[in-house]
Amino acid sequence: MKGLLLVIAAACALAGCGEPRSALSRVPDEEVVRLFETRDAARLRALVAGGVGPRERFEGLPLSVVCALRDWPEGIAILAEAGYDLDARGTRDGFRLAALHYCAAGALPAEPAPQPRRAGAKAANERLLGALLAHGADPDLPGTVALGGATLREAPPLALAVAAIAGGGDPEEAIRACELLVANGAKVDARFASEREGRALRGLTPLMLATLTAADPSLPREAQDAALAVCRLLVGAGADVSALATLQRAGRAERRSALAFAVAGEDPNVVRLLLGAGADPDQPLGRGVTPRALAEAFGNRAVARLLP
Repeated sequence: MKGLLLVIAAACALAGCGEPRSALSRVPDEEVVRLFETRDAARLRALVAGGVGPRERFEGLPLSVVCALRDWPEGIAILAEAGYDLDARGTRDGFRLAALHYCAAGALPAEPAPQPRRAGAKAANERLLGALLAHGADPDLPGTVALGGATLREAPPLALAVAAIAGGGDPEEAIRACELLVANGAKVDARFASEREGRALRGLTPLMLATLTAADPSLPREAQDAALAVCRLLVGAGADVSALATLQRAGRAERRSALAFAVAGEDPNVVRLLLGAGADPDQPLGRGVTPRALAEAFGNRAVARLLP
């Protein structure tokens, strides 16, 4: 019997049984919906006055995520002051994200439970990011999101802000999100993975993802320019231009650098930027491959001529 009780206790701990709850958990769902829709700060304060479960949820989403989806920075502050864990992540439809991930990604078309974008939503999103960071949200918290046929795994908010550029988000909003995250200590060389059918990139950095976006001729010029601006930001913040990722496809593993990704594109500006930051065109990538060799293999003479 004692062993059974221990098993039950462990299961309850994993499931969150016994975790302190707020009065919010006893309010009818329709009233909670109305509270967040109207952004009733006084009501939320009253409901969490005695504390709040650090990972309390509503309809499966962390309360901080609900505030983020409702563009409610004051709600974030109220929860934080009541002891809520702003890094609580919700899992839904392949997404595993905290509030900071949603805000970093901005208006991604693929975000779960999308909300209509209000007038002034861009400014509100910036205030949300600021509120989360000011109250201790982890700028490097890993998350998982399916986007554009690919899945980003263990991706920090900075990576999602970069991904938003290629994913159809607002370019200016994405740049500002990157600036705020970097200014608040986000690791510019945080590693993550991008997976799609038959291909995986592991050990990616935000700079590599920004480079891939800036050099992608299939994207609108506005998106490419925004990605180039983020490349400049990351390089200026000390991003490692020599870092290597592993490309796995067709049973083979190949190494790639930011410069290797850049020379495969058609925009010489990102190549110039990386070279100016010390990227080596002759960096060994394995099997005799270098960024220079890749530029020649792609037949991109304009880019190849830039390599010293």
